[in-house]
Order: sequence, then structure tokens, then C-alpha cells
Amino acid sequence: MAAMRHAAQTATGKTVEMTLVTQPSRRTGGRIGAKAADKTSRASSKNGLLIAMLMLSFVMPFFFSIGGLKLSAYRLYLLAAFFPVLIKWANGSAGQIRAADILVILASFWMSIALFI
Repeated sequence: MAAMRHAAQTATGKTVEMTLVTQPSRRTGGRIGAKAADKTSRASSKNGLLIAMLMLSFVMPFFFSIGGLKLSAYRLYLLAAFFPVLIKWANGSAGQIRAADILVILASFWMSIALFI
């Protein structure tokens, strides 16, 4: 743990000494290094690019015809991103799998089955 001391003066003129104690990061195992920071910044920049591409696809007024399907840009994006995101989620690298995740998947299966019955 690292501690920093700081002296501050109150409105009444009294001097108060404060100590700020910081704990090591759990994510990096207690080590705050350049490798962990670089890895985090690369992941956030990659996610930022993917999100920017999705937002851009929402405003593109183009449609593509593939066979009998008329697909917009965001539908093509979602079709292309579905399996990589599903694999990332299943591996646990997108965060912990929660009950809400499972319930959303079950609800989508239920809705797709209801379309055909």
C-alpha cells in the first residue's frame, strides 16, 4: 500500500493533516505496470472502434440485397459480429455470465420458436 500525506487548512484557520492510502489493483495482481495499462488501452480502443462502426451503420441509408434478403448496414454488422461476440462471452472474457444473460438468450429462442408455430 502507498500512503500520501497532505496538509489542508480549514475555513476556521486550523491545519488538518490527511493521509491518502491507496491499495494495489486487483486486476493486475498488485502490480501496476506498463503491460497491464497497454493491454487495457488496446482493448478499449478496439471496443471503441467497434462501437463507432455500429453507430455509423445506424445512420447509413444503404440496403444490400443478398439472395431474397434486403439487409441494412447495421444488420450486416450484427450478423458479422454475432459469432465473435458470442465466443468472447462464452469464454468469460466479456465478463461473468449472469442469470440475466441466460434469460435473454432463452427469451430470444422462445420468440424465434413462436414465429414458426
